[in-house]
Amino acid sequence: MQFHHHHHHYYCENEKKFQYCDGPPHKKCQNQLDSKNSEIFAFIDESERAQTHYFMGAIVASAPQIKEIATAMDSIMEEFSQSIQMLTPQTEFHGSEMMNGHGVWADVPLRIKIAMFHKVFKAIQVAGARVFVEGIHYAALNPVANKNLHPRERAFSHLFEQINYYGSPQKPLRVIADEHHTAETSRSNLSRYMDQGTYGYKPNRLTGINPNLIFSSSTDERMLQASDMATYIYNRLTTVQESNSKATQAKRDLWDIFDHNPYTPDVGRGRIWPPKP
Repeated sequence: MQFHHHHHHYYCENEKKFQYCDGPPHKKCQNQLDSKNSEIFAFIDESERAQTHYFMGAIVASAPQIKEIATAMDSIMEEFSQSIQMLTPQTEFHGSEMMNGHGVWADVPLRIKIAMFHKVFKAIQVAGARVFVEGIHYAALNPVANKNLHPRERAFSHLFEQINYYGSPQKPLRVIADEHHTAETSRSNLSRYMDQGTYGYKPNRLTGINPNLIFSSSTDERMLQASDMATYIYNRLTTVQESNSKATQAKRDLWDIFDHNPYTPDVGRGRIWPPKP
């Protein structure tokens, strides 16, 4: 007779990374696991486009979904590294480096990179995780209303209002952000919004979000890499006029894997603020 163990996905403070375990977690991380609170996570990525737009994206997933997506990403990289010399099974997925051919991606053909994006996005969609990207278009902002509000704060507000839907005060959502981005700003923004409410579509005190953000390195965390890829494609789709129609079609097809109308928190999607008149 088979026993199905419950998979825990928990954050190990000592080693600064996520661990998976079956049954009770390892002793030294025992105090890091509060199973009631470690069920749903949001992985956050942010990017700017040439001083014209600011984007912040999130992938929201449960522990089993995270395991499924991360395992799929490992095997995708493993598979492609067999035929592509520059890649190893440990290579990081990174949206702009891949698409712009930087570093190890310099000689990887575009169609191969698109195929890798496609497989990762399919894995996210098949697992049932949710993808949100919020963009801010600087030039279209009302200068008076936005005088004291950095576009990053508006993107943060819009995104956190969306992901707040997945948590509750009893079972708050854990937010994992890339440590290379402005960690301190995120911490202070979040505590201020929890105190005073967000500046967004629907001002909100974010009672569904755990106030202790976790900062992790994307090198060790496939889900942060996935969030980077999704945010990058939406950014590129909405801000870059491609010189070749194949590239335009490719990025539209990729984003279509996630894009479900109508826009509601329970399905996820991308938005740009302010909306086009």
